Amino acid sequence: MNNKEDLNEEIAKVAYILWEKSGKVPGKDLENWLEAEKIVMDLHKNKNEDDQKDKDGQKGQGKMMNKEMGNRSMGHGGKMGKMGGGMKGNC
Repeated sequence: MNNKEDLNEEIAKVAYILWEKSGKVPGKDLENWLEAEKIVMDLHKNKNEDDQKDKDGQKGQGKMMNKEMGNRSMGHGGKMGKMGGGMKGNC
């Protein structure tokens, strides 16, 4: 797989988790996908910044997937809880 396929797969996994956490509400596919894109892109941005800091000799301060997902609002006023495992790895 190439990086774009890996990224899309990661976004799909996060979108699925968002769908599950929101009570599997139908018709929210696009909303879940867009939120998942934001989460994944933020995680990759933070990882890239941390990698650069490590190269510069500074300790990285990236966010873990569970923390990032736990801090995202579901758009209906509720907060998501921490994600269960399964999303570690590709970041």
